[in-house]
This record gives sequence, structure tokens and C-alpha cells, in this order.
Amino acid sequence: MDAKQIIAIVTDVLRRHVEPGNHLAVGLSGGLDSVVLLHLLRRLAEPLAFHLTARYVNHQLSANADTWEEFCTRLCQSWQVPFTTSRVLVARDQRKGLEAAARSERYRALACPPADFVVVAQHQDDQAETLLLQLLRGTGIRGLSGMAEVRRQETGVRGLGTGGRQFPVREQGSKVEIEESVGAADSHRSAVFLRPLLPIPRAALEQYAEQHGLQWIEDESNADVSYARNFLRHQVLPAIEKRFPGYRKSLSTMASHCAEAGGLLDDLAAIDADRAIRAGLLDADAMASLTEPRAKNLLRYFIHQRGLAMPDQERLREMLRQLLKGSADSEICVIHEGHELRRFRGKVHLLKPTQISGNAALLRWQGEPVIELRALGGQFNFQLRRGEGIAMSLVLDESLEVRFRRGGERLRPRRGGPSRTLKNLLQESAIPPWQRSVLPCLFCANELVIVPGIGVDARFACAPGEDGVCIDWIAVDKESIGQTVC
Repeated sequence: MDAKQIIAIVTDVLRRHVEPGNHLAVGLSGGLDSVVLLHLLRRLAEPLAFHLTARYVNHQLSANADTWEEFCTRLCQSWQVPFTTSRVLVARDQRKGLEAAARSERYRALACPPADFVVVAQHQDDQAETLLLQLLRGTGIRGLSGMAEVRRQETGVRGLGTGGRQFPVREQGSKVEIEESVGAADSHRSAVFLRPLLPIPRAALEQYAEQHGLQWIEDESNADVSYARNFLRHQVLPAIEKRFPGYRKSLSTMASHCAEAGGLLDDLAAIDADRAIRAGLLDADAMASLTEPRAKNLLRYFIHQRGLAMPDQERLREMLRQLLKGSADSEICVIHEGHELRRFRGKVHLLKPTQISGNAALLRWQGEPVIELRALGGQFNFQLRRGEGIAMSLVLDESLEVRFRRGGERLRPRRGGPSRTLKNLLQESAIPPWQRSVLPCLFCANELVIVPGIGVDARFACAPGEDGVCIDWIAVDKESIGQTVC
């Protein structure tokens, strides 16, 4: 494969996905693959009318990392390509290992700030290695689909720290600036990763680099065969190539077949989801009516909709077993990727556990129209009305306070009726058990006045013609308590 063929392949990929005016951010490591990629895109930026930038992620794992960063800086300055760099801290993931943890951090950093496409330099050899690794790990059809040419994926974007630096360059007399995003808290962002080199073997990229006199750096860790990928690259695949010289293309073809099969499984899951998923909740009975492979496929689809990593087959089977076992009253909670899968009244919820700060536990109403409780996914709205809501005369001398239940509270739902324990009222309600401990209740002089999802204590109800205040709890988050009109 010569340079002309490589340019034609990359041009074809870009024409199928990239529109004029799009921003393409190249993940530049300084290695052969990414340097060739940047060189190719720099040649194609003007004829295809896209805006090109480059990004380097410093993992701070190698003593040479700063030297590589300086190399990328000089390269982009000499090629007049706007360039940013970010430093990340890689914590070893005990379950996935250092390599996977570094890759995860790199993808987070590359996705920030946003671009229309983050372009990465994986090629045909990388695809073959990925497929063999997935096969040896016992992955499913989706894992054997390998790396897609273009894929949108959720990327947890963490604060990148203060190590990020900006290298603006001049183009046609104007300064091109790239804003480095520094976040204070974890969040999720959807990024589109584009891999235009997947059809090209690494040997062809080497020939291209030599033909154009390109320089690059070598990461010493690439020779360390203690990493599974390097072991395959240096010790296994050379032996396979002697007997099967066309293995790269064969494995790429297999990846395409698996991707098609995975698409069919997604189509089937979407059909089942149309019947089983409503308002973001999965019907456990509908899932139980399916065969086990089809139920697992639906559960995997339900998890994927929230942008979470897929569980392996053994874990998925165990999750399905727990969610479908026991009586309808059983409280089931399965932890996955920092989220909770919970079943309540035949519905499966997938939610992030509520993190309550100390300041959210006690607030006083001081006449403002709204009290926001963002940690609880909702807000109290207050409106003054005559003859409606709770009587102002009963709360003028004592402030209304927002508190959480502590146990032993009672509420009188109907005028003239008996008071009942809040515990019993909650058990009879449609409020899931995990939300009951974080109910933002309203108290007046230590007397319970309002409970979202339950109602108002009749002793505080406004009489006709009397000044009152109507209080609504509005759920902003779909996992929060539903609206209660007081």
C-alpha cells in the first residue's frame, strides 16, 4: 500500500463522516501512528474544509513524558497546528489494570474541550490485537466487533487539574485559540471518536513516514511484554503471520461480521424495550417472560442507555438472577459502575445513589418563592393564596423548616381522621424505599406539616377565606419523588 492509496482511504473515511467547518481534534502522542495521522489530516484540512487541532495527554507515568510533550509542542508549532496538552493522574484500577486506567483517563482528557470529532490513530494491526485480546477474555459479540471507524461514547470528564497548557499559533495572521477546560467535579460528556486508519496496516504507515521524512518518538513501554497487548504484538502475532500472513484482513472482516450481529442484537433489544421500558424503568415481568439470552440482551441494552460500561457475561447473568428472584416485595439492589439497579413494585430502576451534604439536611423558609434542593433532584415552590394550602396564621410565629425524617413522625392525612405513622404511610405509598430516607419534609415547630408524595397534615390546612401558602414539591430529576400539590 503506497502513500497515494493511504491518502485515498483516509479521504474516503473523512468524506463519509466529516462536514465542512467541522472541528477535528487529533490525539497526538508523538508516536509513529499519531504523527502520520496528523500529517495526513494537515494535508487534507484545506481541501475538505475542516478545522484541525491536536491534543497531547501527559499520563505522567514515564520519566520521558515531558520530553514527549515538548516534541509534540515543537511539531505542532512547526506545522502550524493549534495544540493543547493536559496532564492527568492515573490511579491503578485493581479490576482492569494500569493500562486500562490510563486509556480511560486519556479518553476523558481527549474529549475536553468538545470537538466534532476526536481523531485517534488506531490502525489495522491495533484492530487485530484488540480482537484477539477480547477473544481471550471471553467477550461477547459486541466485544468482538472491535474498534468502530466512528463511535459516539460516553466519557467521564474529570477536572484536568492546572497542568494543562495552551499553545496558540498564527494562521493567516490571526491567532487561533483553544480553550483548555478545567472542571471541578466529575461529569459525563459524549464524544465522537473517529479512526480513519483502521483499514491500513502499520507497515504501510512506516513506509509513509519514511517517504515523507517524518520523525517520531518511541514509548519504551511498548516493548514491555508484561502488558498483554505487547505480548501478543511481539511474541504471538509474528508466529501467526508466518502461517497466516493475511490474518489482519481476516480479523478485520470478522470484526465487521460481529458488528453486524451486534447491530441485530441491538435491534432485537429495541423491540423488546418498546414493550418493557417505560419512563426509564424496566418492567421485570416483561423481562422475565423472555428467554434468558434475550432477557440478558434487554438488560444489557437498558444499562447501555445510561452510558455505563457493559458487564461481562457472568456478571450480567448474576444481575439478571437477582433482579428476577424473590417475591414482588423483595428489595433488590445490584451495584454496577457506581450506580444501583433496584427493583420496586415490578420495575427496575437504574440510578446514581443520592449524595447528601450536611447543608441539605436543614433549611428554613424565609419567604422566598423557591427552595432548591439540587442534591435531591427537586425544589419547593411557594405561592401565597387565600383559602388554599396551609394556614399562614399557623406558621407565622414559627419558621417552616426542611428536614429529613428521623423516625417516629406522624401525619394526619384527613381532617377529623386519625394521625398515622409516617413509616406506615410510606410503606403504602408508591415511593421507592431508597427515596424514603431522603424525603425533604417540611416541619413547623417540630410538627410534621408536608411530606412529598404523601400530602399535608390536615391540622395545618387553610380555612376558606383565610390567608394561606400553597407549597408544591417539583421533581426535576426523574428519579426524584413525584410532584405533590399542597
